[in-house]
Amino acid sequence: MKMLPIVMIRRSQRFTLIELLVVIAIIGILAAILLPALKLARDSAKTIQCGNQIKQLGIAVASYANDYDSYIIPAGNGGPGVDPLWFQIIVENRYFSNAIFKCPSQKTGWYFSRHNLSYGWNYMGLFYKYPPGVWMYRKTSESKNPSMMIVISDSDQDINWDCLIDRRPDITVTRYPGTRHNNGANTLFLDGRVDWEKQLELISPSNSSWWWLN
Repeated sequence: MKMLPIVMIRRSQRFTLIELLVVIAIIGILAAILLPALKLARDSAKTIQCGNQIKQLGIAVASYANDYDSYIIPAGNGGPGVDPLWFQIIVENRYFSNAIFKCPSQKTGWYFSRHNLSYGWNYMGLFYKYPPGVWMYRKTSESKNPSMMIVISDSDQDINWDCLIDRRPDITVTRYPGTRHNNGANTLFLDGRVDWEKQLELISPSNSSWWWLN
């Protein structure tokens, strides 16, 4: 008895239009889910890197105090706008190079100058004494609570004296800490710790003691 030949029916290997549309839709859904998460991860990594850089600046602050009889780096030479400024002093003393003053999250406008720096110095609290109301060199020992004494923070990146920060609104320029890290700023305190703080917390009147040695 003869066996009938087995006929193999091959299914077309080409996708149909409907299948292609389904695949495209799935890719679109996955992209919508994953891309925001990837951006969040990148932003988080940049915030961590920025915090590490500010932590290194804290080492420079401690090194300067160790080298100069416990004095805190001055905001400027006799005044907050007189060269060399605090960041120039750090470089001139060879604690770190220019690159450390650029936050990885700052995309444009950075330059190693008083107006374009990523990080600002608490110039009033660390370089002004009231009374008697004069600019003067201060010592770390003057701080009653170094763990809550602001030294450096992300600046507001408005290209206007970005090397300085202050919680008080000014008539001509606002020197608030920045908001580029999820509406907050990495902040160095006098004891060397670095924390992320919301800008609104940093400039809140209830936290004004964070800004003054005395």
